[in-house]
Amino acid sequence: MSDPVNYTFTTFFNQGDPQSRATVSATGKFTPEPPRSPLNNKRVLNVGDTVTFKFLGTPTDPSNTVTVTASAFIAICKGILSNGKEAPIGTAKTICPVDGITITMTDDSLGFWGFTISFTADFTDASGTVISSEFFYLPDPEVDIQTGGG
Repeated sequence: MSDPVNYTFTTFFNQGDPQSRATVSATGKFTPEPPRSPLNNKRVLNVGDTVTFKFLGTPTDPSNTVTVTASAFIAICKGILSNGKEAPIGTAKTICPVDGITITMTDDSLGFWGFTISFTADFTDASGTVISSEFFYLPDPEVDIQTGGG
């Protein structure tokens, strides 16, 4: 069994590129990058690993600031683990808000999960005036949560 790993999942987004008509308006990245299963090339997290969520927005004017004002994380278990064990399909977990939250993978996290992150961000000028409030959506990053590392 390997030592737990502390991951950060950063959601990147840009002012002026909000969600509309089912478009992907944000991207996400794990740091460090989790290992991938040799069986299916899916990212693997292990029981005991943690994931901290953060957001990184880019205003169109560099003197402006951005604040995530509302966020939601919804994860749904999609099925069987890479090691062949059954997982409770359809199990859902929700976290609100997401920004700065750290979750720990536990035995009840086992399974192949897809998750979405949706959020609203305010872009503020130097005087403190909100110049735009935009909705963003990051669909379906996936992770396979297993019982232990190598």
